[in-house]
Amino acid sequence: MITTRWPVERYEQQWRRTIEALVAGEVQRGMLITDIQPPEESAGVSYWALFRVATGVVLQERFMRTAPTAVNLEVPEVAESVIPPRVQGTPDEHVLVSEWEVSELALRDFLRKSGHAEVKPA
Repeated sequence: MITTRWPVERYEQQWRRTIEALVAGEVQRGMLITDIQPPEESAGVSYWALFRVATGVVLQERFMRTAPTAVNLEVPEVAESVIPPRVQGTPDEHVLVSEWEVSELALRDFLRKSGHAEVKPA
Protein backbone atom coordinates (compact mmCIF):
# COMPACT_ATOMS: atom_id res chain seq x y z
CA MET A 1 0.00 0.00 0.00
CA ILE A 2 1.19 3.46 -0.85
CA THR A 3 0.12 6.05 1.70
CA THR A 4 0.81 9.20 -0.31
CA ARG A 5 -2.86 10.14 -0.44
CA TRP A 6 -4.61 7.85 2.04
CA PRO A 7 -3.35 6.69 5.44
CA VAL A 8 -3.52 2.96 6.21
CA GLU A 9 -6.67 3.46 8.32
CA ARG A 10 -8.57 4.89 5.35
CA TYR A 11 -7.67 1.89 3.20
CA GLU A 12 -8.80 -0.44 6.00
CA GLN A 13 -12.11 1.41 6.36
CA GLN A 14 -12.72 1.25 2.60
CA TRP A 15 -11.98 -2.51 2.59
CA ARG A 16 -14.35 -3.19 5.52
CA ARG A 17 -17.19 -1.17 3.97
CA THR A 18 -16.78 -3.03 0.68
CA ILE A 19 -16.67 -6.48 2.29
CA GLU A 20 -19.69 -5.66 4.47
CA ALA A 21 -21.66 -4.58 1.38
CA LEU A 22 -20.71 -7.77 -0.51
CA VAL A 23 -21.59 -10.08 2.40
CA ALA A 24 -24.90 -8.26 2.92
CA GLY A 25 -25.73 -8.61 -0.79
CA GLU A 26 -25.90 -4.84 -1.30
CA VAL A 27 -23.44 -5.06 -4.22
CA GLN A 28 -22.33 -7.79 -6.62
CA ARG A 29 -18.92 -6.23 -7.35
CA GLY A 30 -16.53 -4.35 -5.13
CA MET A 31 -13.01 -2.98 -4.96
CA LEU A 32 -10.34 -3.17 -2.31
CA ILE A 33 -8.15 -0.18 -3.09
CA THR A 34 -4.43 -0.77 -2.56
CA ASP A 35 -3.05 2.45 -4.05
CA ILE A 36 -4.75 5.72 -4.89
CA GLN A 37 -2.57 8.59 -6.10
CA PRO A 38 -3.19 12.33 -6.09
CA PRO A 39 -4.48 13.53 -9.49
CA GLU A 40 -1.45 15.77 -10.00
CA GLU A 41 0.86 12.74 -9.74
CA SER A 42 -0.92 10.07 -11.76
CA ALA A 43 -4.57 9.77 -10.71
CA GLY A 44 -4.24 5.99 -11.00
CA VAL A 45 -5.92 3.49 -8.71
CA SER A 46 -4.67 -0.04 -8.03
CA TYR A 47 -7.24 -2.37 -6.51
CA TRP A 48 -8.51 -5.90 -6.13
CA ALA A 49 -11.84 -6.31 -7.90
CA LEU A 50 -14.25 -8.60 -6.06
CA PHE A 51 -17.05 -10.46 -7.83
CA ARG A 52 -19.78 -12.38 -6.02
CA VAL A 53 -20.12 -15.98 -7.20
CA ALA A 54 -22.27 -18.82 -5.87
CA THR A 55 -19.54 -20.10 -3.53
CA GLY A 56 -18.09 -16.78 -2.33
CA VAL A 57 -16.09 -14.02 -3.97
CA VAL A 58 -13.55 -14.07 -6.81
CA LEU A 59 -10.71 -11.53 -6.65
CA GLN A 60 -8.76 -10.14 -9.61
CA GLU A 61 -5.98 -7.54 -9.47
CA ARG A 62 -6.83 -4.39 -11.45
CA PHE A 63 -5.51 -0.96 -12.31
CA MET A 64 -7.61 2.04 -13.26
CA ARG A 65 -5.41 4.50 -15.13
CA THR A 66 -7.56 7.49 -14.26
CA ALA A 67 -9.85 7.53 -11.24
CA PRO A 68 -13.20 9.11 -12.07
CA THR A 69 -13.15 12.41 -10.18
CA ALA A 70 -16.94 12.58 -9.74
CA VAL A 71 -17.13 9.07 -8.21
CA ASN A 72 -16.61 8.41 -4.49
CA LEU A 73 -14.77 5.07 -4.60
CA GLU A 74 -15.23 4.69 -0.84
CA VAL A 75 -18.98 4.07 -1.26
CA PRO A 76 -19.42 0.43 -2.40
CA GLU A 77 -22.65 1.06 -4.31
CA VAL A 78 -21.02 3.92 -6.23
CA ALA A 79 -17.68 2.17 -6.83
CA GLU A 80 -19.53 -0.86 -8.23
CA SER A 81 -20.59 1.22 -11.24
CA VAL A 82 -17.00 1.77 -12.43
CA ILE A 83 -15.70 -1.79 -12.03
CA PRO A 84 -15.43 -3.58 -15.39
CA PRO A 85 -16.86 -7.12 -15.65
CA ARG A 86 -14.86 -10.09 -14.44
CA VAL A 87 -12.18 -11.21 -16.92
CA GLN A 88 -12.70 -14.90 -17.57
CA GLY A 89 -11.60 -15.71 -21.11
CA THR A 90 -11.63 -19.13 -22.70
CA PRO A 91 -10.61 -22.26 -20.78
CA ASP A 92 -7.12 -21.97 -22.33
CA GLU A 93 -6.84 -18.39 -21.11
CA HIS A 94 -7.88 -19.10 -17.51
CA VAL A 95 -4.28 -19.73 -16.47
CA LEU A 96 -3.39 -16.22 -17.70
CA VAL A 97 -5.95 -14.53 -15.45
CA SER A 98 -4.64 -13.87 -11.95
CA GLU A 99 -7.56 -14.61 -9.67
CA TRP A 100 -8.59 -16.63 -6.68
CA GLU A 101 -11.72 -17.34 -4.72
CA VAL A 102 -12.49 -16.56 -1.09
CA SER A 103 -15.44 -18.07 0.73
CA GLU A 104 -18.14 -15.91 2.26
CA LEU A 105 -17.29 -17.55 5.58
CA ALA A 106 -13.71 -16.21 5.30
CA LEU A 107 -15.04 -12.71 4.62
CA ARG A 108 -17.34 -12.92 7.65
CA ASP A 109 -14.41 -14.12 9.75
CA PHE A 110 -12.36 -11.12 8.57
CA LEU A 111 -15.16 -8.74 9.59
CA ARG A 112 -15.58 -10.44 12.97
CA LYS A 113 -11.83 -10.33 13.72
CA SER A 114 -11.66 -6.66 12.71
CA GLY A 115 -14.25 -5.84 15.36
CA HIS A 116 -17.37 -5.44 13.26
CA ALA A 117 -20.81 -6.71 14.12
CA GLU A 118 -22.24 -9.70 12.32
CA VAL A 119 -23.49 -8.85 8.84
CA LYS A 120 -26.73 -10.52 7.77
CA PRO A 121 -26.31 -12.70 4.63
CA ALA A 122 -27.93 -11.65 1.39
